[in-house]
Amino acid sequence: MTDTPRAYNLRQAHLSDLPAVYSICLKTANSGLDGTDIEDDPDAPGHLYVGPYVALEPEHAVVLDGASGVVGYAVGALDTVSFYHRMERDWLPVLRGRIRHPGTDEALWQGSDRRRSQIHQRRTAPAALLERYPSHVHINLLSEARGGGWGRMALETVMQRLEDAGSPGVHLGVGRTNEKAQAFYRALGLQEYPLAEEADTVIMVKRFLP
Repeated sequence: MTDTPRAYNLRQAHLSDLPAVYSICLKTANSGLDGTDIEDDPDAPGHLYVGPYVALEPEHAVVLDGASGVVGYAVGALDTVSFYHRMERDWLPVLRGRIRHPGTDEALWQGSDRRRSQIHQRRTAPAALLERYPSHVHINLLSEARGGGWGRMALETVMQRLEDAGSPGVHLGVGRTNEKAQAFYRALGLQEYPLAEEADTVIMVKRFLP
């Protein structure tokens, strides 16, 4: 029996969900498409974009559960600066101890080397962006869970939790070529935020307060 949209349950994420959400992160790592063939470390995307959220800020992490297991997730961080500090202290040191730095010559990078480099970098965001949009979110769904309104429900749930916790606004990044995702975010009220240095990424924002 296969899942239908009505079979899914939106629930709180738990550490036991990490293998499932890591797999989803990999299968959507190529601008929403399967990144299995381009990542030689299947865990690398998850180390950056879902693992730390479930581990460090589970109150802003939800998963879509169905008969076949977890098929999607949405995660967020209330205060981006504080969250990145926590990653530096509690998440990245262990990864840096066992994942090699690929070097600074991008021409030599292969497979998951870009992710490896990001693991060894201190994560930052522009102060002007964070002043009005201090929270950020990530969402990924397998293709079977798309089109039934579940992505909207998951992301709106996380954004509502962030707003209820006092956030004045939220931002996210999406691949510039991922036009379907950009349209999805616009339908949820997010708008593009101009950042010249983000050549391959569109930053989208939503303000909760006037």
